[in-house]
Amino acid sequence: MSMAPLIDCHVLTLPGDNPAWRAELERDLAAQPVCQHWIAGIPGQIGAARAAGFALGDAPFVSFADPDDRIMGGVFAKLLQALQEKPDAPFAWAGEQRVGADLTPIGRAAVWPEGYDQRRHRNYTGAYCHGVVLIRRSVLAPALPALRACHVGAEGVLLAHLAGVHAPIPPGREPVHLPIVGRFWREHRQAVHHTFTPADRARNSRALGFEPQYLHTPRRPPAAPCATCGPPRR
Repeated sequence: MSMAPLIDCHVLTLPGDNPAWRAELERDLAAQPVCQHWIAGIPGQIGAARAAGFALGDAPFVSFADPDDRIMGGVFAKLLQALQEKPDAPFAWAGEQRVGADLTPIGRAAVWPEGYDQRRHRNYTGAYCHGVVLIRRSVLAPALPALRACHVGAEGVLLAHLAGVHAPIPPGREPVHLPIVGRFWREHRQAVHHTFTPADRARNSRALGFEPQYLHTPRRPPAAPCATCGPPRR
């Protein structure tokens, strides 16, 4: 009798998602040690949809993916091992490679060989712990009510909150970074992060206990037009 996966991973969907990209992600996740939860997003309420997704299942670790992502083989097993070896770390994440709609690489991979850097996390909240993330359910659960009030960019501020970037982090409780590419992150005009505004940053920051000027999320350059993409996801 096989054991249940130790990871619950949710994916938020909208009717306009690219079906071919969604099928690719389904295959990627099927090869990972996760229990998949595909649920409908809530337009205009990304934080509420994320909170609903994180609440699904009862595995001790949780994660998420977007329907235009590609997930690299073996990454969840490596993240799980990293958290099992560091029992006080709130979460672990692997880096990413930005790609175009056809998976052509854009720029350098976002990996940090030196490991977690609290100052960098504080200064570049949304762009730093960005890739494939694995979170302890016990650490995340108390933050779910506040997460429901967040919108675009909720994930970045949530991870800053879980890491405790606003105060000295005790040794051994730092997030764990695996300096490997864990996913291909597709850039396209319809991606929801292109709708991010300073008002979203302020809303998310206040909901999770930060002053908005304390956390900075730089915009990424716009992607090239994509004729095959649907409307913004989630």
